[in-house]
Amino acid sequence: MKKLLLSLALFSVNSLSAYANELVTIDLSKAPTYQAIIELSRESQGYEQQKTVVVNMNEAASFRLSEQSAEPSTTHIEPSPGIPGKDYVVMLNTSIHFDSVPQVHLNQSRLQLSQRLPLSNSERIMIGGNHKVVSTHDGEANLTHEVVTEIWFSINKL
Repeated sequence: MKKLLLSLALFSVNSLSAYANELVTIDLSKAPTYQAIIELSRESQGYEQQKTVVVNMNEAASFRLSEQSAEPSTTHIEPSPGIPGKDYVVMLNTSIHFDSVPQVHLNQSRLQLSQRLPLSNSERIMIGGNHKVVSTHDGEANLTHEVVTEIWFSINKL
């Protein structure tokens, strides 16, 4: 009986994990100049929601990071105006949506970020995120768990 319960528990965890990683490519140009990469990650209790969005684009782009995003995200790239060690200045407006996962007490989450980033080619930078402790009540027990959210960005000249 214990083996059956353990097998069912592992199946449930693996079923959740099967949809945890997603790679989306958005082609906005037939001959793109740049490739923007946005990595979204949220983890709680060993469960991860990960999505990598690759945007093949020219100097400016408008796209949705998910169907649930309230606003389109936009990226505009300009050559660096003399900032030492930086190739570009990127204007980035992102609208990010994470789905709820009741099995691990993750609530739906939405983030809006607007940033002006001086970057060198292929530099990967964390543009947002947080680390918080969440308390929930499950029957007679109070449960506490950590939720870690990270958003990373990089730009590559093709």
